[in-house]
This record gives sequence, C-alpha cells and structure tokens, in this order.
Amino acid sequence: MKSQAIQNVLECFEIKDLFELRVINKRIGEELIPMCFKYLKYTCPEDGDEDTESANSIYKIIKNASKVDIFNISGSPSHLNRLKEIADNVGKNARFLYLNFDGKTEYPDVVEQYVEVFRKFDSIDTLRVEFYDDGNATAILAKMMEDNNFPWFEKVTTIKCYLVREIKDKTVLQTFFTKFRNLNMFKGIIDETFNPLELF
Repeated sequence: MKSQAIQNVLECFEIKDLFELRVINKRIGEELIPMCFKYLKYTCPEDGDEDTESANSIYKIIKNASKVDIFNISGSPSHLNRLKEIADNVGKNARFLYLNFDGKTEYPDVVEQYVEVFRKFDSIDTLRVEFYDDGNATAILAKMMEDNNFPWFEKVTTIKCYLVREIKDKTVLQTFFTKFRNLNMFKGIIDETFNPLELF
C-alpha cells in the first residue's frame, strides 16, 4: 500500500525530476520509478552504431508502459535483441503498439525469432504499423500469418497504417489485415496505388 502511494505521487513528477530521484534513493530508482512510465518510445540505433545506446537506454528500466512506440526496426539481429528486452519488460502491459519498419537488408535467419518477440505483446488492442523500407518486414508478417492463433489476430480491435513506402509485397500486408477476427476500426490512407482493405 505504501509503495503504491509513493508511486502515485511519483507519477506526477516531470521525467527529469524522476531521474534526479533515481540517484538520491536507490529503492525508488530501482523499484518504483520504472513503474511510473506509461509510455515507451524507443528508436533502434543504426546497425553497427552503439554510440547512441547509452543515451537511449531508458528502455531497459521501464516496466509498466501501456503504450509502446518502436522506430527504425531494420529486422537485424542487433535490433532483435533490443526488442526482446522491451517485450520482456512491458509486453504483458502494453495495449498500444507502434512498429516502424525501416530496413534495407534481409535477415532470414531471425524472422521466426522476431515473430516470437512480437508474440510477447499479447495484450495489445491497438496496432499501428508503418513501412519506410522493408528489410525483414514482409517475411515477418508472412511468418506470423502461419499461426492462426497468434494473439494479435484475436485481441486487436484497432489497426492504424498511414505509410507503406517500400514494402516488397503489398498483398502480404493486405492479407495480414484480414487475419484480425475482431477488427472494428481501421485508420489509414487509401490511394490509387494501395488500398490496405482491398482483400476484405
């Protein structure tokens, strides 16, 4: 009860103040502050660029985010490891998941592992996906569709898709959208080159 009361107070603090408190009080820093962040925004570093990781490592401590945005997913093994950490920490609590794919190289050996990482986000009801480039994105969606019991297909009720720039096979994405059995809202852009709902 006392811990919950402290957490309720901490949730009113600015982020910069929370980080100052982490230094002052070890217990607050390690146990309570990670529970205060309800939104996780993470940008995967460019492959081979580890210099940004220290500044971007807050994702390692967040445990209770209900909204998760992940940018610049290349589909590489290094990005897979980071996504796995995020999924292990917040997958059960997330309700909104945004995946921004931007990969230029295919990594077929890790496609199935990506699917298993995304499976850990098994409580989301809103999914947003966008594709600046493909990389492994098409292969990941195709592998995901092999399992009709993948949790998203039952639990997601809202899908958002505003950008499909360089996905290799748009039919795969259109078919992916038909797998959601309880979908009641789709938000996206339809133009003369791509209708995401064409196969419904």
